[in-house]
Amino acid sequence: MAILPHEIIENILLRLLVKSLLRFRCVSKAWWSLISASDFAAMHCRQPQTQVRSRVLISSPGREVQSVDPDASGSENREVENIEYPLEPSISVFQILDSCDGLLCVMDSFLNPALWNLSTRQFNPLPKPGLPQNGDILYCFTYDH
Repeated sequence: MAILPHEIIENILLRLLVKSLLRFRCVSKAWWSLISASDFAAMHCRQPQTQVRSRVLISSPGREVQSVDPDASGSENREVENIEYPLEPSISVFQILDSCDGLLCVMDSFLNPALWNLSTRQFNPLPKPGLPQNGDILYCFTYDH
């Protein structure tokens, strides 16, 4: 069996959807390492096919977010994906504060901020800022070039 050069494998993987990439991490340790690398993620986001794919997030009070493809033709062809909030059921309300490239900044009803990657389903709580209780706090994404 012929072995493809690393550059060709990387080029092929860069063209795949995130959902497929997540499945392909289990092919080998080398693929897991490549797909999980932050450099690979940055290159993947810059690919033309990943930039044009947009999703609309619909969030209603409760634990669920719906992801809808706005470009699908006709309501019967629209792919609606239900995404459950990853924390325990007692935290039933959350708010989406900001989003960028599939990464959400959310806050639960106890004012606990977190980052939520919808593609990888990773959820990382953020530390609460040490600010006075009566002060307003703004959470948002910025670019650091």
